[in-house]
Amino acid sequence: IHILEGFARVFDALDETIAIIRNSEGRSDAAKQLMTRFELDEDQVNAILDLRLYKLARLEILVIQKELAEKRKQADALAALLQKESPRWQLIRDELSELKAQFAIKRRTRILAHTRNVPSYDADAFIVDEDVMVLVTQQGWIKRQQRIRDLQATRLRDGDRVLAVQAGSTRHALALFSNRGSCYVMRMVDVPASTGFGVAIQTLVRMQDGERIVTALSMDPRFLEVPELDAETELEQQTPHLCVVTKLGQCLRLSLRAYRDTTTRAGKRYCRLRDDDEVIAVQLLDSQAQLSCMTRQGHTLSCAATDISLLGGVGKGVTLIKLGQGDEVMGAIALNNATDVLKAVHQSGKVFTLKSGHPKPSRRGGKGHALFKRGRINEVQSPEIVIPVFPTDS
Repeated sequence: IHILEGFARVFDALDETIAIIRNSEGRSDAAKQLMTRFELDEDQVNAILDLRLYKLARLEILVIQKELAEKRKQADALAALLQKESPRWQLIRDELSELKAQFAIKRRTRILAHTRNVPSYDADAFIVDEDVMVLVTQQGWIKRQQRIRDLQATRLRDGDRVLAVQAGSTRHALALFSNRGSCYVMRMVDVPASTGFGVAIQTLVRMQDGERIVTALSMDPRFLEVPELDAETELEQQTPHLCVVTKLGQCLRLSLRAYRDTTTRAGKRYCRLRDDDEVIAVQLLDSQAQLSCMTRQGHTLSCAATDISLLGGVGKGVTLIKLGQGDEVMGAIALNNATDVLKAVHQSGKVFTLKSGHPKPSRRGGKGHALFKRGRINEVQSPEIVIPVFPTDS
């Protein structure tokens, strides 16, 4: 269009244009004079000077003017397509319909109901079966290594610390439970191997802003037996069970069997939360164990696992502890055996410990027992990370 507009402008003063060219001292001089007289740029002037003489005929000028009008009309149509998305999709549908009408032919191959000696494709068959360990950090980094023998020697970013170390075969799955109620399950082989800091978990799954991982579990049967869901088996017997505790004092119990298979990058929901709530603990829970929690204002409560509702689907759960004004649950632990403890640090530096039998179990949904009258809990210490040992290594 730009070049054609230059042609149209000089054709309106064709005699003057020819006179300027004939009286000029050369191409560059003619170009300068034409640019000054008709307000043209260098590209337009070069096109005019390269024009063949027969193009000066009246019939050719009409052709150029017609082409300019068509180009402008086409430019307006393209501009209209760029302004709205629906016309672009309509254009795509029209073009595809034309292609279909022009090239569509009936299927020439026959699909047989029964085939013989056709090998089936198994993606897992191409995975090298080897034992590995996966490390997850609190700041959201993950890496796979052959062995992790000393947590002090592993590379971490400044201020970061280990959240979990899980072991298993490259063909088995790893489940990551987030604070926003989503579970992401991937094969261990899909976790990039690294001797450095690892990769951000957000590059492997589709997480929300502010979402972080609170627990990681290996689905390798050597460390955790997670059978498939069985519709004929009662829900209470669909072990192993997980207990989930939220910041606002809600809790629920669910079967881990529903989260044993790999998910998409978007993950799978395991609980529903209020907008201002988040999951602070996801742990395995024996049916004979008890669940204990600690709030910021120093209230503790322990209850039996059987007091927590076992959900067959995604839900909000029930109230574990009633919170006072401005209070929140800082930590929770499933006390499955005598070695399980939860330590909370008071702002004065004093350490309070929750363990089996302390505090004594009570009914779920109460206000709990106050450990102190003044101050608050600053932090809850994470349980000591135990590096798993493969049977072949022991």
